Amino acid sequence: MSTKLNKRQRKAAELIGLGHRPSAVASELGVSRETNSRWRQLATFNEQSQKAHLDLLASLLADRLQLIDRCHEAIGDALNCKDTSNAIKASVAVRYLALNGSQSHVYHSIDNDHGRLSAHDEDNNRAFDKVMTILRKLAHLKTTNGHLSDADYRKKADNIVRMSRFVC
Repeated sequence: MSTKLNKRQRKAAELIGLGHRPSAVASELGVSRETNSRWRQLATFNEQSQKAHLDLLASLLADRLQLIDRCHEAIGDALNCKDTSNAIKASVAVRYLALNGSQSHVYHSIDNDHGRLSAHDEDNNRAFDKVMTILRKLAHLKTTNGHLSDADYRKKADNIVRMSRFVC
């Protein structure tokens, strides 16, 4: 079975990653909900969807940081303006200081979400590698031990899976 996504699958993964509801994605692409559900079972689809989501978070973070920079410049301009009274400058400064602490958490939370999802992606890759290792061991067991009884094969296969739990 091919691991590459076709054009509609890539579009669906991107839309899911951008936060669109699966039913809306199915409707937009002209596929059934069941087809969309099957696509979402594919590892490649989920990777593409997660990449789109991470890209969206990174873009949102960059936009917000740029906006913060522009706000800082505007505040700096207001505070440096010779035509602005000291009372207005003080008011702007106090409001800025009062809001800065609470508002900065919004941007940190987006950055934290981005970091958490990136770490989750690494966890998924490690889990995938572990599963592939187990499958390779099971395939090797099947080809090299054709003389084993079904019960012996099951014991050895169970042992491979059980021992792999301690690798993580």
